[in-house]
Amino acid sequence: MPDRKKVLVDTSCLIVLKKLDRLSLLNELYDEVIVTPQVLKEYGLELPEWVKVKDTSNRTAHDLLLTQLGNGEASIIAVALEHRKHILILDDAKARKIATRLELQLTGTLGVLAKAKLKGMIDNLSTILENLEALNFRISDHLKRQILKAVGELD
Repeated sequence: MPDRKKVLVDTSCLIVLKKLDRLSLLNELYDEVIVTPQVLKEYGLELPEWVKVKDTSNRTAHDLLLTQLGNGEASIIAVALEHRKHILILDDAKARKIATRLELQLTGTLGVLAKAKLKGMIDNLSTILENLEALNFRISDHLKRQILKAVGELD
């Protein structure tokens, strides 16, 4: 499948998908799922064997990013700088802004869920978004409408 790519995943995506019992979507959608040791530590739970752990060799970039971001976000962005063809999955607004400025390929947990819906892996994204909101995952009404329109659940 040509659109299956390698992804670098931050902690929040792992936590949210785990709470939704949808962590396996990452394995179904992407060829390779990568986290850093720092993300793994923040996540705090065992991950499936299909998740690979890769550390950055660019300590300077990591240390610079640490001045503005948490350890997980800094480490995963540092790895993304070394692997620019990989897609970075980030939800934190500040981390997303930095990743955008660094011209990294970017999506978020909502993008993963929308892609899964478009591929027929999710029947009703609206219900999942409601479940996300119940978990205190903030989604603006505007963004929610945009996503539901994009996946054909809203006119």
